Amino acid sequence: MLAAAQTHFAERGFAGAKLAEIADEIGATTGTFYGHFSSKSDLVVDLIASHDRAFLREISPQSSFQERCIAWWDTAVLHCGAQRAAHELMRGDSSVRELMRVSRERNGALLAQALGSSATHQEREFLGRLSIDIMSYPLIAGGPTFEDPSRPLAATVAQIVEQGLYPRAPDSASDADPAPPTGGPGRLFITPAISWQPAPGRLAATSRRGSAQRDRIVACAAQVFGERGLGATTVEMIAARAGISAGTVYRYFEDKHDLFNLLLSAAEVDLYEQALMSVDEHGRLLVAEGASGHLRTRAAHQGVFRAWLELLGTNTPAADAWDRMNAQFRSALAAAVKRSQRSGLIAAQLEPNLVAEIVIALFYQSGTVRLDLGWEPDMSDDEFVRLVSKVLGTGF
Repeated sequence: MLAAAQTHFAERGFAGAKLAEIADEIGATTGTFYGHFSSKSDLVVDLIASHDRAFLREISPQSSFQERCIAWWDTAVLHCGAQRAAHELMRGDSSVRELMRVSRERNGALLAQALGSSATHQEREFLGRLSIDIMSYPLIAGGPTFEDPSRPLAATVAQIVEQGLYPRAPDSASDADPAPPTGGPGRLFITPAISWQPAPGRLAATSRRGSAQRDRIVACAAQVFGERGLGATTVEMIAARAGISAGTVYRYFEDKHDLFNLLLSAAEVDLYEQALMSVDEHGRLLVAEGASGHLRTRAAHQGVFRAWLELLGTNTPAADAWDRMNAQFRSALAAAVKRSQRSGLIAAQLEPNLVAEIVIALFYQSGTVRLDLGWEPDMSDDEFVRLVSKVLGTGF
């Protein structure tokens, strides 16, 4: 039954998986199911525990950091349905949220045991958890890495975490290409992927009163989406929060999806303005400014990002918008990596698109962990930025 549940969760998510269909697949009834489990959530709990046990079986005290990362990834791919189901449940189920926190800390500590002594104990523990966060993202969001899970994600994560993205100092770059690969410092360029304009028949807020009313609707919508998610939110809930009638909301917006798309567009613009990294005269990414900007943007649009991220891997316009936006990020980051490889700053064997996916995963999952889940309460934003800058810099 656990194997059948794993398959259904992977294909349909937690909400879409039906107990009757899971039981029917193994020739059982729902009565048989309730003889073993008290709820569908119990399946997720057992599957996450199964993944943790499988990971532990695959490593030994002699396993290297890379071997441990690969073991975690391989066993997680086999339990991807549980990972996706747990992602869905964490908003409303505190027991699942706590289970995932403990699993992350335990498995991160097992990874950290194999890291070298150049980092402090606290830094190694953080790097272990960060590696789990990075590898978890494609399991939840899908995308190129998960579509081809044989790609060397775990090995690349291990190499970057252990050695840094730029293990060579700028002055030791290849003499064959002494000129800065970018032609000088600059900013990565991305064209926004999401656009919004008033739907046909809806009013554009032109007066001061109309603008204030529309702004209040938008602010209240962001709050409600953050609290309840897109699926559970209604226009009536947004109107009640704003202290107006639902009819007033419909004067400006076609439906809740129209409102959500406006919020996505605004969040994307801020993300590009605040978190898009620059490159220095040697073509290296200036990570600190991007990491700080990403945290600021996530905090400013916390409700929107929380609701948006919960839709990853689903067949929805919001998930498609996320994929389009990140395809832009991935392309720009991969181009920067290629330029640095030409100058000898980044190891030539690293695959640029995979490195770009890892950078994206690091930023998004870290924002979720820090802001939405509150799982790093003792680490300041400045310390987080410092550590991430070392990982995506010259290493520890």
